[in-house]
Amino acid sequence: DRRSFTALSHQIKQLHSRLSARIDSAMCWRRFATDSGSALIDRSIAIFTDGINQGGEAAEVGSRSSLMAMKVSFLRAKRHTVSYTFGLLTMAMHATIAGLLVFIISIVQIFSRLVAEAGGGTGTGAVDTMLPFFSFKPGDLQIFSLVLIPVLIIFSLANAGAAQVAEGGYKFRFFYFLSITLAMSGISLLVVPAAVEWLFTLTPVK
Repeated sequence: DRRSFTALSHQIKQLHSRLSARIDSAMCWRRFATDSGSALIDRSIAIFTDGINQGGEAAEVGSRSSLMAMKVSFLRAKRHTVSYTFGLLTMAMHATIAGLLVFIISIVQIFSRLVAEAGGGTGTGAVDTMLPFFSFKPGDLQIFSLVLIPVLIIFSLANAGAAQVAEGGYKFRFFYFLSITLAMSGISLLVVPAAVEWLFTLTPVK
């Protein structure tokens, strides 16, 4: 009943036509697995054909191979439910961390610049305030800017890897998650500094 397999309806019709044409059954089933592109179908068909070749009853072998496929499908669906939630949480956490990192660095840079403009600095390249821990040197700020991008890249790789491990499946899916994390990091680098600059313009330092 092809109505129960709408996604495989075309492949099942082709399989039926090949089997009706008396083509070698092993080749027909192998072509069906190849056309479907599913590793699960490939393994279940291998169990089916091997069982038939060993002299098993077609109905019993087909029932057991389909039962295996059904259990694996249920396990995959259960894992997908957990991994999907974990992936969303990972992406949200990555966006938050990337935004906070860029926000903090932008705050430090803009604050030190405003303090230097208001106090005139000391003439030694340092920005001095009333509190010693608010003293920044240009070299320190430059280090912050240089370290920011490598840190974001490391976070992007780590979070993409975590999402891939939780999701499983094809290894190249890692690059899908990596593109999302890198895009979030890039958006943070573009949007957050401009937003911080705009916030400081609302309260100009006199």
